[in-house]
Amino acid sequence: MPRAIPVNSLANSLFSDFDRFFSRTDNGSQWAVPTDVVRFEDRVEIHFDIPGVSVDNIDLTVENRQLNLLVERQAPAYEGGTVISRERRTGSLHRQLYLSENLDPDGLRASYTDGVLTVTLPVAEAVKPRKVAISAAQSPIEATV
Repeated sequence: MPRAIPVNSLANSLFSDFDRFFSRTDNGSQWAVPTDVVRFEDRVEIHFDIPGVSVDNIDLTVENRQLNLLVERQAPAYEGGTVISRERRTGSLHRQLYLSENLDPDGLRASYTDGVLTVTLPVAEAVKPRKVAISAAQSPIEATV
């Protein structure tokens, strides 16, 4: 059963179809990535938890408004030992997120620190809140002589 996700109208406009935006295509992978999506006034941040993965084993691409994450985590080798139990996930993961038209994929930035991949996407200028100037109508002034 789908889980209800409360969203305000601004977030709703950014992710008009949240389920489609946040869809996951694991393609039979052995593990899933815990992910947070956070909306700020000027950007959206996506945080992927992928501890134990070298940055060299992370492939991040954007194509046709799709953010694609491909991660490969190798099983550690234990020289001289035999693995009795393995609970830490290994293998490949493919995660695909659909980006709203209100986000600017050309401004995408990514950083990887302490096992967390942070992807930052700026909100498109056209949808950022902006101050609207208000002009006051001037009444004609009559002078008496």
